[in-house]
Amino acid sequence: MKKRAIIFDFGKVIIDYDLTRFTKKISALCNETSYKIFDFVFEGTLNKSFDRGDLTPNEFFEKIATNFSLNITFDNFVPMWNDIFKPIPETEKILMELKKNYRLGLLSNTNALHFPYALNKYPAVTLLNDYHLSYKMRTIKPEEKIYKQVIDFYNCKPQELFYIDDLEWNVEAARKLGIESVVFITPEQLKIDLKKAAIL
Repeated sequence: MKKRAIIFDFGKVIIDYDLTRFTKKISALCNETSYKIFDFVFEGTLNKSFDRGDLTPNEFFEKIATNFSLNITFDNFVPMWNDIFKPIPETEKILMELKKNYRLGLLSNTNALHFPYALNKYPAVTLLNDYHLSYKMRTIKPEEKIYKQVIDFYNCKPQELFYIDDLEWNVEAARKLGIESVVFITPEQLKIDLKKAAIL
């Protein structure tokens, strides 16, 4: 069965990232360690709420600035928040090859600051046809409804989609709904997986 679309996760699959680049910059502006900042932003509910679209960018900034008594503006904050990414050239090559024969989609837990920044800065992101973004969908992986929204978008059987994500629990959630899915380890392994699935 030819796939209707090949769906990619964003972070650690198409674009790499390092969250500590952000937390270290914030740490330099206050009396808290990078570890404590990481815990507050990423280990609790704050970043999930931002990814889900429950917080505006300004509200997200205000919560961080208030908690750590930061004397910076929103405009100061945004570049620090966004400066965490770097491209994965090997994945970009795979996208270029797949684009010749398949519709390509992105399914990402992301937010209203990171995604527009990445779309503008990294050509690999522009290779995708469709963008399924958690902050617009108002749900995050691995919640079932985010995958159902994707299936509905393509108006197809789950088996007609192929999904790639670096997190096992996100892949398992997709598989439960019948979406053929693989865990991304390296671009080289992805090529092997795509060939096994008769996609490459």
